[in-house]
Amino acid sequence: MNNATQQDRRLGGDPVQPAARRQLADELATVMTRMLWADWLVLAVATFELVAHARAKGQWSWWLLLAPVLFAMFTTWLRLPWFPLAELRQRIATGVFVTIVFVGSTAGPTGGAHSPLVTLFLVPLVLAAMTLRTRLVVLTLGLVAAACVMLNRAQWPAEPDWADFAADVLGQVAPFALATWLVHSLAGTALFASQRLVEVTEYDELTGLRSARAFDEALRQHHAKAEFTSGSYALLHIDFEQLRSVNDAHGRTAGDAALCALASAIQRSVRNVDVAARYGGDEFAVLLPDAGPDVGDAIAQRIRNSFYASLVEANGRALRNTAGVGIACFPRDARKPDVLMSLAEKRMRDDKGLRRRST
Repeated sequence: MNNATQQDRRLGGDPVQPAARRQLADELATVMTRMLWADWLVLAVATFELVAHARAKGQWSWWLLLAPVLFAMFTTWLRLPWFPLAELRQRIATGVFVTIVFVGSTAGPTGGAHSPLVTLFLVPLVLAAMTLRTRLVVLTLGLVAAACVMLNRAQWPAEPDWADFAADVLGQVAPFALATWLVHSLAGTALFASQRLVEVTEYDELTGLRSARAFDEALRQHHAKAEFTSGSYALLHIDFEQLRSVNDAHGRTAGDAALCALASAIQRSVRNVDVAARYGGDEFAVLLPDAGPDVGDAIAQRIRNSFYASLVEANGRALRNTAGVGIACFPRDARKPDVLMSLAEKRMRDDKGLRRRST
């Protein structure tokens, strides 16, 4: 995560958050699965009502068979890989709009505004309120309102009492609008809480770097990719050498400021594709995808130099600090992530010891 991303996140922006994206994609995929059952339920109820109404009236028409068949075909096509819209939210929106058209078209010949199928408008409204952005939810409610107007208008005389007509439409649409608003509000609250939980678990609150849990997940994914493609990557293990002494001499606030300075030095030194994390109290880790020893050594040296040049003010004094950095490379040094991490940690300790002897 680069500096701009960190600043955007702290200012309430919308940075690229892999865990949040994965979570949202999983939630939308779950909605698509449940939406299938909702679609089939709507299809079954509408078909039953069409058949029952036709038998009661003794009137059978081509629409009795065509509308359910077309809706069933569309519901199946919507979930096929070659459907024109690949993004899940776009597919959900398309399914919602088509369901509204289907419910409206089957409610017309089965009683119009008084058809029991009118209540099925709640299905697409709830789905839209749960998954779509506000403007699309408003559009969905507008389509349902337009359908209710058309269904009511078909049952009034040529020149109706417009006040009574508006009252009938409003009485039908108002419960739909209230239910949609409630579901959309609750869904927004739940989504915010879910994203906040992801943010807390994905990023370290003090430094803005990834958490150890998020780093381990990124390492697992990159390792699997490197094994599959015969690629490479490097790991850096970084330790803030003077944290305890800074805390003891100047307090926890100064120690936290120094940790943030080290995190900033790491962010300035790594590439955009790299994954930097606070791995422990005073320990940091960096994953360098598609990097060999030369790249790893160069970035490690940049981190040392950048942190050493970062002065931390504490009690009127400017503190200069140092960091130990160890590097391990896949597949040169080891072929298992845990072994690589242990090796990078050992080399970090060796780096600290070497510089202590040199001073």
